[in-house]
Amino acid sequence: MSENGKPEQFAAQHSVHNGMHEIALAGELDLACAPLLADLVRGLAEGDGDGVTAVTLDLRRLTFIDSTGVRATLSVRELCRARGYGFFVIPGPRQVQRVFEIAGLLEVLPFAQAPRGVEESPV
Repeated sequence: MSENGKPEQFAAQHSVHNGMHEIALAGELDLACAPLLADLVRGLAEGDGDGVTAVTLDLRRLTFIDSTGVRATLSVRELCRARGYGFFVIPGPRQVQRVFEIAGLLEVLPFAQAPRGVEESPV
């Protein structure tokens, strides 16, 4: 929620660095927005000719995630496996990570810190 009590709008910013799709998420990843993430990643996967070999989801700017958002994250992982891509997740704030913890996914998903020199993605 924003300071005025309204939900923060979901945003996804895509970039390519060092052979990796980087998708920086912001706002709330929930039932209403999870299909947008899935569509974005499917679209990226269709462009296999770009030499990209991995996908990183950056959750640092998410303010909320629900079970549908978690499922969308798992779907991205499955799509990466099917395409032979590497897959990494940059952890979100405590309230976001807590959802993954409750779901028992902290040891399942490949959470990693942002590479050196990569600042928080502006979204």
